[in-house]
Amino acid sequence: FFHIDHYVLSFVFNICYFATSINVLLAVFNLIPIPPLDGSRLVHYLLPAPYKANYYRFAQQYALFIMIFVFMYAGGMITPMAKKITYYLFSLVGINLY
Repeated sequence: FFHIDHYVLSFVFNICYFATSINVLLAVFNLIPIPPLDGSRLVHYLLPAPYKANYYRFAQQYALFIMIFVFMYAGGMITPMAKKITYYLFSLVGINLY
């Protein structure tokens, strides 16, 4: 057949790795339970009815401050979680990143 250079394969692998990492990071971030994000819908289904109104009132009132906090400080918690998920996804297709 034809020969593919090691550098080309490495470049393609790096693009796939970074694209997967970004998508996983965005998915994990989107699950944070703040009303503009999808995590708030998950809370809506899991939270008992008497607590929903208080949760939404609090979350909508302080959503901007919570988002600023997440951007400034919680990235250190989200990034390792997303990295483990990315490693797991690559291991599903037979690529070991460890």
